Amino acid sequence: RLTYGAGANFLLSVPNGALNFSVLELVRKHMGQLVASHPYLEERAESFSAVLDFVSSAISTITCSIVATPQMMITDNIMAGNYPNLASSVQGLYRSGGIKAFYRGWLPGMMGKIPSYALTWTLF
Repeated sequence: RLTYGAGANFLLSVPNGALNFSVLELVRKHMGQLVASHPYLEERAESFSAVLDFVSSAISTITCSIVATPQMMITDNIMAGNYPNLASSVQGLYRSGGIKAFYRGWLPGMMGKIPSYALTWTLF
C-alpha cells in the first residue's frame, strides 16, 4: 500500500520538470527580446527585472500546473485506493466527469503555487 501510485507518479513527473525549465527559459528569452526592442523599456530594464522574472515564473507555473494537475489526480486516486493502476484511474476519472474530472481543485492549488514558485524563480 505504501507504494501505490509511485509508478504513475514517476512516469508522469519527469516531463513536468523539463516543461517547467523550458517554459521559464522560453518566456524569459522572449521577454528579454521585447525589452531590448523598445528603447524606453531597455533604458529601464534593471528597474523592473524582478517583475519580468516574477511574470516569467508565473507563466511557467501556470503552464506546468495545467500539465501536472491531471497527473496528480491520477496518482492521488491510485494512492487513495480508488483505482488499482494507471489505466483504470484514467478511465475512471474520465467516466466520472470527463476532462473536468482531471482538473478538480486546480484553481485553489494554482493560487497557492503562483506566489510560491514565482518568488522561488525570481530569487533563483
